[in-house]
Amino acid sequence: MKRSLTLLLILAGFGAAFIAGSWTTGRRQAEGGRQATAERRILNYTCPMHPAYHSDHPGDCPSCGMRLEPVYADGGDKDAPPDASRLVKVSTERQQMIGVRTGLVEESAGRQAIRTVGRVVADETRVYPIFIVDPENWTVE
Repeated sequence: MKRSLTLLLILAGFGAAFIAGSWTTGRRQAEGGRQATAERRILNYTCPMHPAYHSDHPGDCPSCGMRLEPVYADGGDKDAPPDASRLVKVSTERQQMIGVRTGLVEESAGRQAIRTVGRVVADETRVYPIFIVDPENWTVE
């Protein structure tokens, strides 16, 4: 009885520690997110494919129709994760040169025909030998 009560108290302590840690981490992240969005100021909007085009309001690029992305005063990206300093950054000019395109994710039916080269081979596990026996040449010894 004493042993099960001790085990129950230990499990309750671990549970309380887990809940307290989750609660504090969630609060810290929420406060950090509020501070980050309050401090950031949008300078203008630009097209990812045409970095020379700038606009004062969000919308679509008149040249290519892509969604304009905000340019922030601090030079950061709104969608960047907290540890974005370790990520590779590619300038918009370089993205245009190498042909990087971005767009919204959408679900569609895969009805595109794909033509390719292939080889048809018989399934050897389903091949059975057939023996034809000539009844005239049967000999019994």
